[in-house]
Amino acid sequence: MKAWDDLVKSKEMSIYTTRDSEYYIDYGVKIERFDDGRIEVKNTMTRGDMFEDVDENILTFFNEDGWIDGCMHLNIKVHQDKLLKVNDLIRIAISNNNDKFMDVLNDRRKIIQKKINKCRNRLTKIY
Repeated sequence: MKAWDDLVKSKEMSIYTTRDSEYYIDYGVKIERFDDGRIEVKNTMTRGDMFEDVDENILTFFNEDGWIDGCMHLNIKVHQDKLLKVNDLIRIAISNNNDKFMDVLNDRRKIIQKKINKCRNRLTKIY
């Protein structure tokens, strides 16, 4: 996996170890290589206690394009999902004439859009 190779080669990255694995966490992603050679990539940007497996489409970026590229694609996906939820809440706030809540949601939407743009700009620099 190119993402793991990127991390191992990097002098800036600190890889952590456990009894049966090595792992690295950054950009909302945990990548872990177990002693049996298996590599898992997890999304840490979840609201629960457990990290989620990265879906196959995003995993392709980690496999073929490397660590930063995979992380940026995952971040874009996560933030686009959040943006859809905020947009749904804005529609509800509009239908209920709840101006205060709508202002809060509009601010939240701007923050999410900035995060998406930051990740897209980083990808543009990679390519």
